[in-house]
Amino acid sequence: MTSREQFNDYIVKQTFKYQKQYGFNLGKGKESTHNNEADAFKHTYLSAWLTIRHSNAFSSTAANFHEEETPNAPAYETNMDKWNNAIGREIGREIKEKIKGKNYYQHEIEDMIAEKIMQKMKKGELITDPQNDKR
Repeated sequence: MTSREQFNDYIVKQTFKYQKQYGFNLGKGKESTHNNEADAFKHTYLSAWLTIRHSNAFSSTAANFHEEETPNAPAYETNMDKWNNAIGREIGREIKEKIKGKNYYQHEIEDMIAEKIMQKMKKGELITDPQNDKR
């Protein structure tokens, strides 16, 4: 398994972990994290995490690369992913500033990311239903 596959597995595991905590919607089977709240969480979490651990530019480049790997995806799916990635970078920048110069355990930072995502999801700031969202 490549390090990229391991990282993807980590993000999916985090999505399932926080789904159990917050109760956001999952699909069934292979579609459990596709075009739903879990998908929105996953993309937002990934971008926030990369922004905190690396930089806004790195997070943006990685997310855009991922979207380019699926060039035949419907435009509404690409829009959803890019929108949620941008929100994730915003969350990442905010948390990165908050923790600057302080010591936090990784799980505390992960929890901060998840809490911010859920606040935005509850306010309708994430795209969770790409076929019916007009942003």
